[in-house]
Amino acid sequence: MSLLLKPLNCWEATFDIQMELTNVYRQSDSKLIGFSEGIRRGQVDRDNENYKRLLNGTTSVNDGSDENGNETRLFPRTDDVKKVNQERLNSLGKDAVRFNAVDKGSLPWLNQMKYQIAPDELEICEGARVMLIKNTDQAIGLVNGATGVVTGFKGGSLLSSENNPDGVVPTVLFDSGLEVSLEVEK
Repeated sequence: MSLLLKPLNCWEATFDIQMELTNVYRQSDSKLIGFSEGIRRGQVDRDNENYKRLLNGTTSVNDGSDENGNETRLFPRTDDVKKVNQERLNSLGKDAVRFNAVDKGSLPWLNQMKYQIAPDELEICEGARVMLIKNTDQAIGLVNGATGVVTGFKGGSLLSSENNPDGVVPTVLFDSGLEVSLEVEK
């Protein structure tokens, strides 16, 4: 006796509502947009010389030897990120300031926040390399992914509390040249 199983479209079965985002906001290069959309649809010829030049023009050679640790590195696992971040923080030899998240909301969004977006606890010190994970002020360039270095701490509008025992906020010198004291975000 043989059992014949029909393939199940897992994507369709998993998501009740599906939307295709069609407007590109973060890129303006039409060739790059077309190439990215081709990749998404599986319609890119890997041997196409135009695409090779386009990709090679967006890369830089970095052997990881940046003595200041200013390069952005990508890792496949959160544990790897935590390990490298902790090593770099420890190498600065400064006292760290701790911030604790206060997350409110309903499941499953709380779990997503905890495990995928923002850590429950953040320790940083002067000299730490940091990256924004939320758009805070797009007009001045404080957007998700903006990077900089903590230059110090000052008293913030949030008084000392359980989530901010020191009652301070970090001042960050962003790579754009803008120096800002970052308040608590919701």
